[in-house]
Amino acid sequence: MLHWNERCWRVEINILQAVGERIRDIRKQNGYSQEKLGEIGGFHFSYIGQVERGEKNISLLNLAKIAQALGISLHELFAFQSKEAALDSNLIDIMQLLQYKNPREITIIKNIINEIYEIYSTGQAPDPEAEGGANPAVTYPVPQQTRYTVHERPAKKRKKRE
Repeated sequence: MLHWNERCWRVEINILQAVGERIRDIRKQNGYSQEKLGEIGGFHFSYIGQVERGEKNISLLNLAKIAQALGISLHELFAFQSKEAALDSNLIDIMQLLQYKNPREITIIKNIINEIYEIYSTGQAPDPEAEGGANPAVTYPVPQQTRYTVHERPAKKRKKRE
C-alpha cells in the first residue's frame, strides 16, 4: 500500500514528465533546438533538456518564460493528453468505424490489419505458403468509385534566349 507521500511523489513525477513532453512537442513543432529555445527564453540548453525529461521541478515563473519563448500561453503547456487517453481515443475511433460493417467486412479489415502489422513488425510481407500467412485466394474488393490519380506539376514556361 502506498503512503500519501509516495502517491504525491508519483503524481509530481507524472506531471513533470507530461509537461516536459508537451514542451518538447511544441518546441519541435516550432522547429527549435533545445539551444535555440534556451537562448530565446534565457536558459541554458541543458536546463531545457532536464525540464523536457521531467528531471527538474520547474517553477511557474520559468514555465511562463518557456511558454513565452514558444509563443504560446501558459495554460497551453498543460493541454496534454495521457498516452492511455490517446490510445483509448484511437480505439474508440476504430470501433465507431467498424460499428456498421457486416461480419465479412470486419473479417477483411482484420486480415488487412494483421498483414500490415506483420509487414511493420518484421519488415517483410507474410509468406503466402506459410501456415497462417496471406491467403492468395482472398481478394479484397475495391469500390468502383475509388480512383487514384497522380497530379503532375505543370511544366514551367521558359524564356526564349535571344
